[in-house]
Amino acid sequence: MYLKNSIIYSTLVMLLAVTLPVQAQKTAEKNTPKKEIFRGGSVHIDVISPLMGRIGTKHAILGEMQADINLLSKYFPIIEGGYGSMSVEEGDSVHFSVSAPFFRIGLNYNLMKRFTRDGKERVISNYPFFGVRYGIGNVNYKFTKMPPDDSDETDYLLKRNVFTGWLELVGGVRIDLRQGLTMGWSVRLKTAFHSTSPTQTQEIKYVPGFGRVSGSNFTFNYTVGYTFRTKQEAKKLKQHNKPAENIIIGK
Repeated sequence: MYLKNSIIYSTLVMLLAVTLPVQAQKTAEKNTPKKEIFRGGSVHIDVISPLMGRIGTKHAILGEMQADINLLSKYFPIIEGGYGSMSVEEGDSVHFSVSAPFFRIGLNYNLMKRFTRDGKERVISNYPFFGVRYGIGNVNYKFTKMPPDDSDETDYLLKRNVFTGWLELVGGVRIDLRQGLTMGWSVRLKTAFHSTSPTQTQEIKYVPGFGRVSGSNFTFNYTVGYTFRTKQEAKKLKQHNKPAENIIIGK
């Protein structure tokens, strides 16, 4: 009888030891808010690209914009797009002109740590980043011989189309200014230029979105735009900024 009671008692203790931690874990998981993967996104216009196009090549016209999404406040898949053109005289009344839409896809990586030393997740609105891009462009270019002053005809020496691609390494900063208004700047190394026709690559002088094809290019971007956040992310940011607002009011 004693042995039987001991077995029953031991069994009950073991069941309690197993079920109580499981129940406690379920309760903790229920009370803990789920971590969002998608936390918002942003749309930005590059306000300095027209100027950079003029600096790199006096006769270039360039404009671009970008959009990204926020995943875990750590990873920012991004797409960029724009349009550019350039026309320059080559000598002996020969004109080279090029125009193309261009696109880039890539990823920015937030260099700030996601968690503090006590294990709490940071509320991140300003951050430095490192990123990579792959750019593509469908380039139309032509060489034309300018006619005499008394003629309206244009002699097309060469008129072609080529598909181009390149790689970019990007480093920069994104800053939250006020109520979703954000700005950022970045420095880029554009390299590994290639095209569907190596012969045509030798003919192209300039590619919108990349620059001069004679080598690698460094460019600078300054963007202004708007960042939207999910309700949970916006709430965390508001709570994070509240003490700072109280200090300012107190002063």
